[in-house]
Amino acid sequence: MYKSNILRRGDKFIKPSFRRKIMMRSAVLHGIDHISYDEVKIPDIAENEVLVKVIAAGICGSDIGRVKTTGTYNFPTIPGHEFAGIVVKKGDNANKFAINDRVTVYPLIHCDKCAFCDEVKHNLCDNYNYLGSRCDGGFSEYVKCPERNLITIPEEVSFEEASLIEPTAVALHGVQRAQVGQGDKVLVFGLGSIGLLAVQWARIMGASCIVAVDRNDHKLEIAKETGAHYVFNSKKEGFENEIKEILGDGAHAILECSGANIFQELSIALVRKSGIISIVGNPQSKPDFSKQLWGHILRKELTIIGNWNSLMHSKKNEWQYVVDKIVQKELRILPVISHRFHLREAKAVFDDLFDRKIDNYCKGVFFPFGSQ
Repeated sequence: MYKSNILRRGDKFIKPSFRRKIMMRSAVLHGIDHISYDEVKIPDIAENEVLVKVIAAGICGSDIGRVKTTGTYNFPTIPGHEFAGIVVKKGDNANKFAINDRVTVYPLIHCDKCAFCDEVKHNLCDNYNYLGSRCDGGFSEYVKCPERNLITIPEEVSFEEASLIEPTAVALHGVQRAQVGQGDKVLVFGLGSIGLLAVQWARIMGASCIVAVDRNDHKLEIAKETGAHYVFNSKKEGFENEIKEILGDGAHAILECSGANIFQELSIALVRKSGIISIVGNPQSKPDFSKQLWGHILRKELTIIGNWNSLMHSKKNEWQYVVDKIVQKELRILPVISHRFHLREAKAVFDDLFDRKIDNYCKGVFFPFGSQ
């Protein structure tokens, strides 16, 4: 059985050296519901790639599904797309980063050839690769990455904070596309890590009223601590009516981060006329809108937008914006992290997460090398 919270806030890391190792330990997915802690060969890198020593790797909700029910695009695969670490090796043409630089990695590897890449919409690339699902990712001691996907992490940002820059940027992307601004009323459904971070972004963007909804009291407390003005447990009968009273003519913007049908329907009911519903959560089941709700979409002239990943390029770098806000202490990442594990515990962790056996779980982080 694993031991949670193996690292505590404030733990320090000693900058490691890379001694031409040949093998590494990784959490390898051999098939659906078949993950094991294996010794595998450290990957060779191409001329435009770097090798990153992974210090911290966040567990995304999508990782649970990949490991337990859906699998990845091929097997074996090393999952994990939220991670941070240190550059330990560089390809011949990788010259933007130095050995021992502290970095995190944008997981979507765009083709740079399709029409969307030409429009600098790398998140919509037609021919992308993806660390942790289409190729090996960060649940490993070492991972190879294109150098162009790296972003520097300053000393003021811890590795475990940096491991959550990916979901934090996803939340930012959803809030920005919802056009949240000064004085807006914002409603957030679903308080996984992205929903909790969306609450913080709404606060940073100047929302005057932020309402957060989930069925987990522990997550509701985190939301209240980090920026929500009102929180509601969706298991409470009649919570929708209380929200209506608070919002008056409705929310200017709704962040639907749960993927649950009931919250999708409530989003349409509780958003104001001409409001925006920003869909961030993957659907949990087949959506089923009533004729009445469909009529609300028409008569309210609603804007319903989808969100996919985030952007990290010279014209719009959401990742750098996240880093800046952490450094400025406007973003608080650590309250979102509830559990810390050694990577060797991966199988037990995924089993228990899938069976919902971990109390007060919000966000977990793997540490491949433990406390150093």
